[in-house]
Amino acid sequence: MTDHLAVKSAQDAQVLELGPPVGKGGDGYFPARLLGGPDTPAAKVEVYEYNYHAIPLFFEDLAKHWRGWSDSKSWNSLEGHLGFEATTDRLGHIYLRVTLRAVEIAADWKVQTTLLIEAGQLDRLAREAKEVFGAAPVV
Repeated sequence: MTDHLAVKSAQDAQVLELGPPVGKGGDGYFPARLLGGPDTPAAKVEVYEYNYHAIPLFFEDLAKHWRGWSDSKSWNSLEGHLGFEATTDRLGHIYLRVTLRAVEIAADWKVQTTLLIEAGQLDRLAREAKEVFGAAPVV
């Protein structure tokens, strides 16, 4: 079992690392780190989320629809520290636009990049996201 989720770009050296979460029942904090390639600086934020179980659901949805979808699929953390927007092409590539943002008044900054994910990575990402962030409770 891994303690964090690593989303590696198939195009370059960029990696998004999420977790491990601190909290219970999906409510808590987790670090989000973007390790950059030559054009993207490294960035790190602490993300607060009252339902971090939504992260595995986001990646499970991408894996379920690996053949593509129209428009985009997105997720944003409660306070806007982390956001994803996924689009796809007809060749089985997923473009995951990642936004990391510090929203404190004294240090407001934002880093955005796009990670290229191949359809073959999606099942692993969904499985590891569930290992790291847990499953949403069944109601």
